[in-house]
Order: sequence, then C-alpha cells, then structure tokens
Amino acid sequence: MKYNMREPIIHHPKDIYSDDLYGFFSPFCLILFSGYLSVFQVRALGDNQSTDEHGLARHRTLSFLSAIFRKAHKRQTLIIQGFQELSILYGTLLLTLNDIEDYKQRGGAFFSSYCLLTLIELSSIFQNMKANKYHIKPNQEQIEKLSIQFGHARFIHNYMLSIKSDAYNEYGVNVSRYSLQSMLPAMKRENMYSWLKDAHSQVLQSALLHLDTAFKNFFAKRAKFPKFKSKYGKQSCQYPQGVKIEDNKIFIPKVGWVKAVIHREVLGKIKTVTISKDATGKYYASVLIDDGFIAPKLKTHIDKVIGVDMGIALFATTSDKTTVKNPRFYERQLKSLKRKQQSLSRKTKGSNRYAKARIRVAKAHKKVSDARNDFQHKISKQLANNNHAVILERLNIKGMSRSRLAKQMHDIGWTSFVEKLAYKLKDRGHHLVKVNPAYTSQECSCCGHTEKNNRKTQDKFECLACEHKANADHNASINIKNRGVIELKADGNTVSARGGSVRLASISQQFPVKREALFIALA
Repeated sequence: MKYNMREPIIHHPKDIYSDDLYGFFSPFCLILFSGYLSVFQVRALGDNQSTDEHGLARHRTLSFLSAIFRKAHKRQTLIIQGFQELSILYGTLLLTLNDIEDYKQRGGAFFSSYCLLTLIELSSIFQNMKANKYHIKPNQEQIEKLSIQFGHARFIHNYMLSIKSDAYNEYGVNVSRYSLQSMLPAMKRENMYSWLKDAHSQVLQSALLHLDTAFKNFFAKRAKFPKFKSKYGKQSCQYPQGVKIEDNKIFIPKVGWVKAVIHREVLGKIKTVTISKDATGKYYASVLIDDGFIAPKLKTHIDKVIGVDMGIALFATTSDKTTVKNPRFYERQLKSLKRKQQSLSRKTKGSNRYAKARIRVAKAHKKVSDARNDFQHKISKQLANNNHAVILERLNIKGMSRSRLAKQMHDIGWTSFVEKLAYKLKDRGHHLVKVNPAYTSQECSCCGHTEKNNRKTQDKFECLACEHKANADHNASINIKNRGVIELKADGNTVSARGGSVRLASISQQFPVKREALFIALA
C-alpha cells in the first residue's frame, strides 16, 4: 500500500469522535490514543529508514503530546482541548494512514509496548520545573503591601506551629494540614483575627503547606524541628496563582504591577511565584515555570570523561591538567567584615544606627555569597558543556566541616558547587559519577601501586615502584577518572578510548583483599 505523506489523516475535528474513540475521557486514554497515532507514524517511515528518522518521529510525537497536556488543565476539558489541539497540529506530524480502521489493522503488537514507553517518557513532562529569580523594585506603597503579606504569612506559620507542637506534646496527636487550613475562615470571621483578610488567601494556605513540608522533612530526618519565624532578616511568601509577567513588570495579587528586571524570558506556564526580601532589604521574585521540556536521556556512548579532584589549596584539578585556583572569597573580605561587625557591636540594639549598621554587614556577606555563586556557576557550566561525564569523589563534606578546616570548607562551598554541576549535567543528558575516595592520593596512576609514602609533599607525587613523577592533585584526578570509567561501564555505557582507559589488572593488585568491597562502594 502506498502512503501519501502530504495527505492529512484528520480532515475535521468531528472525524475523531468515532464510536471507537468516544470513550476516551481520561488522560491515560488520551496517551494511548496519541501513542496509537505515533506507532503508525513510525511504521509508515518503513523499515528501510534510518534510526535518526525514527527518532525524529518519536520526538515529534512526544512534543505533540506535551503541547496537548499544556493546553488541558482540567479533567473535564482534557479530551476536548486535546482533540482540538490534534486537529490544529496534525499538519506538523508525518501521519500517513487514511482512516482509523487502517490504524487497527496495522497496530499489531507494537501498540501496547509503544504506549507504555510513551507513558514513561511523558512522566518527565510534569516533573521538569525550572525557576527564574528576578529582582523586583516595589515603591513605598507596594513595600507596605508586601510587608502585610509577609507578616500575615509569618503569623500563620508561627500560630499553627504552636498549635501542632502543643497538641503533640500534651496529647500525642498530630494536627493535619487540612485541619489547620479549615481554621482559617473561622479566624477571619473573628474580631481578634479579622485583619487576616488583608492577606491573599492563598498566601496563608501556602504558609501551611510549607509548615507541613517542614514537619515531613523533620520526621524523615532530612531537617531539624521547624522553628518560629522572626520579623527580622529574610521574609517570604508564595503565590500559587494570579501572578502575571509582562515586559519589565510583574503583577502580584493585592500588591499590583511591580517593576522588575526580567533578564530571562519566561517560557512556559507559571506554577508558583515566591516573593522574598533578603537581609539587605532587596526584593526578589522566584518564578517556578513548567516549560514542558522533555529532559534528554543520559548518553550511553561517552566520548569525553573528566576526573576532578577538589581541594582547598586548589579549588579543582582535572585529569586534563587544568587547575582552578581557590578564590577564597570569605578570606578576602574578612577585614571588611570584621570592621563592619565591630561597628555594629558598638550600636544600641533597636536604634536606627543599629539597623543601618546591620544592613552594611548583610551587604558585605551578600557580596561574598554572590561572588561565590557566580564563580561556581561559571565553572560548573564549563564542565557540563565540555564533558559527557564528570567524575568526582564521594566526600563526607558534613564530617569534614566539623574539623579544623571548617572555615575553609564553608568558604569554598563544595556542596553548592556539586548541586549546580548535577542539574546542569542532567539538563544536557550527561553523567555525574561519584566514586570512592579511598587512596586516590596515594595510588600511582601509571602502575597502580599504592603506598602512603608515594605522596612526598602536598604538591609532589613520586611512585616508589615505577618512579613515576607527577603533580599530586593531577595524579589523584586521573585515579578518580579511572574509577569513574569502571562505574560507567558497569552501568552498561560505552566509553571511547579518548574518554579514558582503565587498568583492571593494577586495580586488582592494589586491592587484593578488598576487591569486592571496592566494587560495592563504587556501586
């Protein structure tokens, strides 16, 4: 049978409402139907077509489904809006069959398996969120309105935290978020709390949601017990809806249009907006966006692998002999911080001069933080762009921060750097591998001989077995890279010769007793 690539499969929206498709009233059924279409799009290309063309067909199908789900927000209108989108976008798909009966005849065994794969891949559409943080510049009237939102959200957090704590301590009962949320309308009707009406209702509900999340993190041992919030320092409130962004302005409910520095275009649907005020008195809007972007799969063939040895004397040393100096942002600003902190200590607490001195100290700390963040973003982006896999050591940073190197550890900010590197690699479909750090600084990258005396000084490495000489940090970065390549291959990936070679024999000699323990640690 010949297929006309230019002939549309659906000529009018009413053509979809056949007896076979009339019962599709759920998102899952819409996925199945769309998967049905995509099967024949791929089948119509023929078995002789290249893999790239089949991949293109699959990519177009997933992009098409993403567009449907972004249009449909409610279950009642999902099927109607989805089919309307289908009738509009059918010209962009390479659908080649002529009627739904032909679909049934050519579906075969591909239908169920393909729809399952499509459903799995579509799950990433709803989980991929990105946040843009914009600097906003409210006027004096808007600052007063924002202060009301901050204060009311803070009051609800502290009031409900007190209720939950007392109920648990006295009666051993946990008060759920929904029970607390049902108290809000009654509180607004009371004269004592009638001023809560000035706040946006969803700002108060968001405060309860964050309190509930804080308790869940506490019981999961991810955080400490929730604390009461203070009116001093950082303030924040969240709007789950009602916020608009146009040109260089942001509309905030019960505040109005606020000037903003929109340095990055908003591409996608706005989910939530968090308005915050930092210790320096500046205001920001953090916009959470669902851009419908399907995160790429991790690469299975890896051409470029790099090992990174992180340290204090040098921020990082890579296996390709690149070194990054430790900027020591905190130490460079230490004299300025000391002078401003001493000035603050001489002021009377609660006075206007004390408030001004506190802001000067906060600005000095923010300068250090901003410089560190900028530095980490630049280094992490460079590593993520130029490598398919980045290998790091699995360090106990929390434990190291309790040692005599605590100040240097907090200044260098390894944890925040790894977090930035991780999401940048994930967005590009690249790998981040963390390996066991045992003996990386004592192992010879040439022969694999491991001995404490191999490392002569902080900078010099000389193998006692093969007399190999190298920079100590560079030698360690090569060992980190080699261990990472083992783990990548163990996960079923292929690493090219340029990506790095691994000495399996030398590693077996190096760990004659603990070989099994090594691979368990690497896994």
